[in-house]
Amino acid sequence: MEPAWIDAFVDSNMKYQERELNGIRVISPQKVRSRTEPILISSRGFKNEIHDQIRNRLLLPNPVILLYPPRRHQCVTAARAALTSYCGIR
Repeated sequence: MEPAWIDAFVDSNMKYQERELNGIRVISPQKVRSRTEPILISSRGFKNEIHDQIRNRLLLPNPVILLYPPRRHQCVTAARAALTSYCGIR
């Protein structure tokens, strides 16, 4: 990915916030609230937790792009939960 396409990195770790990585600033998740750009989740190990933080804690409407797709069982679980909620299927 071209660095010019990245406006900011986001990190929950205060140790990295307000610094720069390859000339691109690192901001806190709370600072994303005023932004509308798509969010790319590049973490493989914490992608679910990050996605949860974006949608359920920060309530951000930004489009989310996963660099690594969810594991198959997560897709099945999510689909089952959606059907249960929508159709009342158990």
